[in-house]
Amino acid sequence: MSDIAEREKQSAQYKYVPPHLFRTIDIYCIFQVIVYTVLAIICSAEIPEYPRLIFTNVLLCGGIIGVNYALRRYGNYIFWSLRNLLLPGIILMLFLQVFYYVTAMHSRDYDAELIAADFAIFGTNPTYFIDGYAVPPLTEILQIAYVLYFFHPIAQGVELFKEKRYNELNMLMRIIVFTFLLSYLLYFIMPAVGPRFTLHDYATTNADLPGLWLTDALRLFIDSGDNVALGTANPASTVHRNCMPSGHTLVSVVNLIMAFRFKVKMRYVLAVLAALLVISTVYLRYHYVVDVLAGLALVGVVFLVEPIIHRALTRIKLCNDDLPNYL
Repeated sequence: MSDIAEREKQSAQYKYVPPHLFRTIDIYCIFQVIVYTVLAIICSAEIPEYPRLIFTNVLLCGGIIGVNYALRRYGNYIFWSLRNLLLPGIILMLFLQVFYYVTAMHSRDYDAELIAADFAIFGTNPTYFIDGYAVPPLTEILQIAYVLYFFHPIAQGVELFKEKRYNELNMLMRIIVFTFLLSYLLYFIMPAVGPRFTLHDYATTNADLPGLWLTDALRLFIDSGDNVALGTANPASTVHRNCMPSGHTLVSVVNLIMAFRFKVKMRYVLAVLAALLVISTVYLRYHYVVDVLAGLALVGVVFLVEPIIHRALTRIKLCNDDLPNYL
């Protein structure tokens, strides 16, 4: 009898969530989709692919709304888990669109300004200085650390999920999604291709910064995700303009702060990985130092602004992040 009463008590702490309400994450993603769609229409003359982009955004928005409604009305534990697994795919699809809008809105890149800022701070180009200390074992370690960026939030999310800390998991997903989408919008301010294309010869990167066993393959993986057109005379013409700010730095540090806030078991491992990743962004020639500094500065902005937006959306009853009873 006491077990039944305990279960009823636990269920009572969660409010009923009407089926028409979204999670805050849904609102963030839908807002980004709307912004992209408006840009595709405005810049249609400069973006030949605009019909495909608009169609993709319609599918994304419809999918988010449809899955949200189905989960609110018919959802269960398994359905809720699967829905969360869709988030990385949505974030990736939104990232892959940035290049089209940034290049349509800007007639040039801003690498010269970023190079000048680095030079003003250090009196030299930091990647030139770092080259003097580059050795294959270190390159291998840092290239692996750079790629593992994609798994930092996922690893923390898996730990929270396994421990059934669903409120913390909801908060982590909400803040990380906000951070990703914010970085995508900020790429519009100062698009840049990075020092591997401007200060160095991209074609000789593997020879200049050799690793041991995995570096070349991991570098190719990163380049393919960055839309680098391999084998062309000018691969910089197609690469994503996603240097400023450093999203790798921003997301990893935000995730690390959340890990210590939640006291997850892997927080010290994440701390080491995040430190290596920040170093790798410049060492591997993906970012200028000012990109990294901008990413670090934006960490405070995320933790200041996101809770305000979340509370405002909740107050006007546009979204509801309360956990359903079946959790």
